[in-house]
Amino acid sequence: MRDHVGTYRRELPVSLERLYENALDWEHLPYLHRSSFRSIEAIDVGPDRWRADVGLVPHGDVVLELALDRACRRWITTTIDGPGAGTEIWTHAHPEGDRRTDVVVDFFVPGVPEEKRQVVGDGYARLYAQLYDEDVWMMAERQAQLDERRRPVRTVEVDGAPVSFVAVCPHLLGPLGDAPVVDGIVECPWHGYRFDVRTGESVSGQRCRLAPVRPDDVVGWSP
Repeated sequence: MRDHVGTYRRELPVSLERLYENALDWEHLPYLHRSSFRSIEAIDVGPDRWRADVGLVPHGDVVLELALDRACRRWITTTIDGPGAGTEIWTHAHPEGDRRTDVVVDFFVPGVPEEKRQVVGDGYARLYAQLYDEDVWMMAERQAQLDERRRPVRTVEVDGAPVSFVAVCPHLLGPLGDAPVVDGIVECPWHGYRFDVRTGESVSGQRCRLAPVRPDDVVGWSP
């Protein structure tokens, strides 16, 4: 039996479009949410849904599926297999302005005794508060990049020589200004995409590369 164990509500300073983008972005989970997700491998991905093998911290491996219903402005995340199989998390989004959205998240967990529902629900609410704290940074930063079309340039020393590169990930505009550069390789904090700052080439297998530096780019970080 699936029981409703709790609800989490929050107003987020982001648009509905950014929220949809975030929900469908399965790749970011083990990077932006390292304390909750240790791995993810896609099984099937479509325009408004994904299914993946997910390693949870500390609860083991599960199969998760997310399905987005744009007409109803909601998405449902279901644990298909593994610990907590049958759990469903329903998220409804209510736009309150161009850059403000209320979310209401309901947690349904099978087989929870009535006396333990509040404890379980409070645990899910704390988890979602943390996840949204981390996600808001990514969504807001991406919106700022889209609004301002910034191309900050960062200069680092590699093998004793200065190297400049556009400090924005070409994937979803992740910030590379503070990302560690090790042996000339920079890793995006959002999705783990890695690039050689000397050539701009991806070294993690993705079909994208850092943008070339232009004369009119804004020179920024120079650690």
